[in-house]
Amino acid sequence: MLDFSLVKSIHFIGIGGVSLSSLARFFHRKGYFISGTDKTYSSTLENLLDEGIKVRVGFSPDAFPRPDLVVYSSAVPETDTELIYMRSAGIVCIERYVLLGYVSSLFPFTIAIAGTHGKTTVSSMCGYVMKTASLPFYAHIGGESNNLGSCYYSGDTYFLCEACEYRKSMLALHPFVSVVLNAEFDHPDTYKDKTDIYNTFDTFLQLNPHGISIVNGDCEYYKLRQKYNSPITFGFNIENDYVISDVAQYENGCFGCSISYLGVPLFRFSLRVPGMHNLINACACVAVCNTIGIKSDFINKGLSEFSGVKRRFEYCGNFFSASIYSDYAHHPTEIKETVKTAKLLNHNKLIVVFQPHTFSRTSSLKADFVNVLSDCDVLIIVKEYAAREQSSCGCSARSLFNECSVPNKFYCENI
Repeated sequence: MLDFSLVKSIHFIGIGGVSLSSLARFFHRKGYFISGTDKTYSSTLENLLDEGIKVRVGFSPDAFPRPDLVVYSSAVPETDTELIYMRSAGIVCIERYVLLGYVSSLFPFTIAIAGTHGKTTVSSMCGYVMKTASLPFYAHIGGESNNLGSCYYSGDTYFLCEACEYRKSMLALHPFVSVVLNAEFDHPDTYKDKTDIYNTFDTFLQLNPHGISIVNGDCEYYKLRQKYNSPITFGFNIENDYVISDVAQYENGCFGCSISYLGVPLFRFSLRVPGMHNLINACACVAVCNTIGIKSDFINKGLSEFSGVKRRFEYCGNFFSASIYSDYAHHPTEIKETVKTAKLLNHNKLIVVFQPHTFSRTSSLKADFVNVLSDCDVLIIVKEYAAREQSSCGCSARSLFNECSVPNKFYCENI
C-alpha cells in the first residue's frame, strides 16, 4: 500500500490529457515536483512548461529525476515502453482514478458528478457558480470550460469532480454530494448490459451512507432503481424536488426557464449555451449549489454568465457561408441532442460529420447510431478512432456507414 505522505515527486504518463494535466497542476501548486511526458506536442504541454512543470514529448529514462510515484491514464496500454520501464525500476505506478480517489480523501466535501451524458457541462456550471460565490474549492473537469479551464483551485474545502463510470473508476471517490444525471448503456468493454451499469451507479450512490444523493427524476434509472430511496430529484416532472417550468426559446437556440424547489419559486434565468438538454444540466447545477448553501443570486448570475465548454456544440467559425460547430458527442443519445440543437439554428442544409469512437461501442449501439445519424441532409463518416481497441473488439466505421440510410453520404478513410 502506497504511503502518500512519503511522496514528494510525481511523474505523469500522458500529461497532455485533460485530467492528468489538471492533476499535475493541482499537485504542483501543493509543492510537489511534477514531471510528465506525452506522445505528441500540444498547447497544453506549452502551458504546463510556462507554469514551471517539467514536460517533454517522448520518453527518455534520463530526462527527469527518479519520481516517487508514476500516474498514468486509462489510455496508456500495459505494453507502453515508459510504463514498463518505470515498473521495472521499482517505482510505484497507479492509474489516474486511484490518484483521484486520494485527492477526494484530502477534502472535507467531495461533489462527484456522474452520468453517461452531461458530466463535463454540469461540473463546469457548478464550478463557475462556486467561483462566483467565492467558495474555496478545487475543480477537476474532464474538458476545457470556457469559464474555468480544466483546473481551478481556490481552496481546500470542496473537491468538485466528474465521476467517470469507465472501468468503474468513480467508485474510488469519497463523495459527500453524489449526483447521477442519467444512466445508459455505454462502454461495452466495461459493462455487459444496462443492469450491470445500473448496479454500478447504485454502488456509487451508496459510497457515503451519510452523504447527499441527487438524481435526475425524469430518467429511467431513477424510476427503476432510486425512486424508493428518496434522493433529491430534478427535472421537468412536477413531482421532482427541483422543477423546470415556463420554458422560453430564443433565436440562437438557447433557452430560459423558471426553477422551483419543493413548490417554491427560486428564480428565472436564461442560458448562453444552446440546446434544451442544457436546461436539465442547469437544473442539476441548481440542485447541487442550493444543497451546499449557495444563495440564489449567485446561482442565477453564474448560470446566466456560463459560456460553455470546448467541443460541446462549440462554434468554430464560418466556411463558405456554413456555420461550423464541434461537438464531442460519441453516444447515440448525445448525437440526437446535438442534431436537435443544430436544427434550432437558421440553416438550409445540415451536414453531419461523425467519427465513431471505439469498435466495441460502434458494434453494441450500431442500430441506434444508424437511427440518429440518418436525421440530416448530408452524412460524412470518418474512419473510427480506435483509442485503446483492436478491430476484433467490434465493428468498423465503414460497416456503420454502409447501414446508414442517408441518400447523400460519404465515407472518409482519414481526417
